[in-house]
Amino acid sequence: MRMFAGAIRLDGGPAPTSFRAAVRGAPYCKEQPLNWVTTDGLLAVVGPAHGACPPAIVRSGPVTVVGVARIDNRADMLAWLGDVDRSLSDLALAGEVALRRGVSGVARLLGDFAFVVWEADTRTLIAARDTFGVKQLYYATPSPGVVTFSSRAELLAQGDDYNMEYLAAWISYCGALPGLTVFRGVHALPAASVLRWNRMAPVVSRYWNPFDAQARDQVPMSDDEQCDAFRGLLVDAVRDRLSNAGTTWSHLSGGLDSSSVVSTAQWLVERGTIPRGLSGTITFVDPIDSAANERMYSDAVVDRYQLPNVQIPHQLDRHELLANPPLCDQPQSASYGIAVREGHVAETLKRMAASVLLTGLGGDNLVLGTMFFFADWIATGHIAQAVREMAHRSAVGRVSFWELVWQNAVMPLIPNGIRARLVSRPELTVPDWVSRSLVRRYELRRRTGVQPVYGARRGAAFAHAQASMVESIPLGLADGEVGEVVDIRHPYLHRPLVELALRLAPEMCVRPYAHKWILREATRGMLPELVRTRVGKSNGGGLTSWSLAHEQRVVEALLRDSILADLGLIDVHRIRSAVGSARRGGHHEESVSARVQLTLDVELWLQVRAGRWASARAMM
Repeated sequence: MRMFAGAIRLDGGPAPTSFRAAVRGAPYCKEQPLNWVTTDGLLAVVGPAHGACPPAIVRSGPVTVVGVARIDNRADMLAWLGDVDRSLSDLALAGEVALRRGVSGVARLLGDFAFVVWEADTRTLIAARDTFGVKQLYYATPSPGVVTFSSRAELLAQGDDYNMEYLAAWISYCGALPGLTVFRGVHALPAASVLRWNRMAPVVSRYWNPFDAQARDQVPMSDDEQCDAFRGLLVDAVRDRLSNAGTTWSHLSGGLDSSSVVSTAQWLVERGTIPRGLSGTITFVDPIDSAANERMYSDAVVDRYQLPNVQIPHQLDRHELLANPPLCDQPQSASYGIAVREGHVAETLKRMAASVLLTGLGGDNLVLGTMFFFADWIATGHIAQAVREMAHRSAVGRVSFWELVWQNAVMPLIPNGIRARLVSRPELTVPDWVSRSLVRRYELRRRTGVQPVYGARRGAAFAHAQASMVESIPLGLADGEVGEVVDIRHPYLHRPLVELALRLAPEMCVRPYAHKWILREATRGMLPELVRTRVGKSNGGGLTSWSLAHEQRVVEALLRDSILADLGLIDVHRIRSAVGSARRGGHHEESVSARVQLTLDVELWLQVRAGRWASARAMM
């Protein structure tokens, strides 16, 4: 259990005791030992500690800091402050930086953190969240002059009053806007933000965003210099996220991103740079031998570095889950399609006494790149060059020349409103079972699929797409059950590494048969050649289609008495038709199946929370 929460009276008076009762009565907290602290104006609580970076409460005179923090640049921050105790915990240091230096101070912190600082004497409240939203922080104002905060949104919710925009956005495959949660009146502090209170009103300041970072002046570097810089920053990122206790494990899919993380850690051990690296790796294996099968690549990494490797099958039969589904905090973390698999991961890590789990998340966002540079060439008058290169790439890749032109040279140049009306591909459109009135009200067509990567100023399509992909990173972060057992860390979300990637030229990312070119070059000698030179990547869409094809009774049970339909969010007849299409498989249907599964996951979350799923399951 990894939870922190609190209630603050901004006038310094006694915090409401009703908050204590609300936390104790929450399903997530029942029968759990809780550590409570009370001080002037503040009532705070943390749950039992697990992993390498547990939540905590730190007190120093009138100052209390509640939350979680892992700081990468600790030495730099201590030197910057100058006159602080060097034995301060990372959480205490982060709180000191926020209190002394405000937004500009938090902007200099590197690492993962979400914390609240309360200074009782001056009645100062500051809350902050890390650059990419790795750690969660929510807040609410249940009554005038009272602020509540928590690492879980459900602990602040007032009943089941749902935010319709959040739900509509989520089932439309575009994710909710920063700051929204599924519960009306409960706010998420956006990534890279600081929250302060001014005259009893919240003021949120963002201290970093990828578009500004991308626009900053940079020192010109050759290809070799950029590869060396990328390699150095990746090494720093992996080393800083390893546990000193030697209790770090890592995901290993066989793809370039996770394989690079694993190989970097073990390469550092081979060189004698660090005394210990990973204790083991976890690989998901495909029981039906679909396009998700990556065993030959993950095995190559395991063999090269002689690492323990626990293999966990993708869970296709979800009856174990559906018999007693977990109550996730929000729909964004309710990926029920993988919940059983994640439960097995959590059990494995607990049995192995692991405290940290590394991932390869973020690699695609940083260096996968797009071919939107063709639109930039055309916009700046280099039409003949663009046509010749597109013809060459279509021939090399054996893809349609006209499709390549349409997607990468024409679409980025079309105005947003016109583009939304022209496209029909499922990954670019709102599913047709979502309420049309809500689609219009919340302007979801502009936000769905990959639409946000478009809309750049003329001649800057590639750079805008790169920054947009980094901007979307917080939407993909959800710790789930594994995050209850270990501290999940993402080396690719090391801010200096991200900022380097934001300024890369197209040829550093996108080359024929060599997407992520800079990563391949930077890991030469570290990654097994079979992995480093691989072409393409896995596709798990077939697994989702298989599940939908074999779970007709489950789908019918969910849609028989749909809460989403009761709320006016979906048309049940249309989604039933889409389920039938998804079961037939194929490339187009795989895209549909992912959207169907997302809607069904949100439906299941609602039914579990409402206590309706037990009766629905009984009718199966």
